[in-house]
Amino acid sequence: MLTRTSNIQLNSNPNNRQWWLAVIVSALVGAIIVYAAGVSPHAVATVGNGSSQLPPGINNVVRIGQLLYSPTTYSYVLPFEIASVVLLVAIVGAIVIGRED
Repeated sequence: MLTRTSNIQLNSNPNNRQWWLAVIVSALVGAIIVYAAGVSPHAVATVGNGSSQLPPGINNVVRIGQLLYSPTTYSYVLPFEIASVVLLVAIVGAIVIGRED
C-alpha cells in the first residue's frame, strides 16, 4: 500500500498554471526564514570550532548533558528529544497500520 502503485488514475495536471505562485510563495517563505535567523539573538555569530567557545574543562558532551538535564533558561533539548521520539513512534505506527499483508 505504501510503496505499491495502484491502478487508480488521479485527476491531477502536472503542468499546473499556478506554478509561478508556488515559486513566489516559496521564495517569500525562504526569505522570511533567512531574515528571522539573521536577526535572532540566538543566531551563530562566529564560524569556527564549537569547542573553542567553551570554557576549559568542559567539552561538548558535558555541554549536551547540561542542556538535557539542567533547568536553565534555554533548556529545550529534552522536550525536543521527547517530541522526536513520539514522532518516530507515530511514523512507525502509521507504517505498520498502513501495510497490507
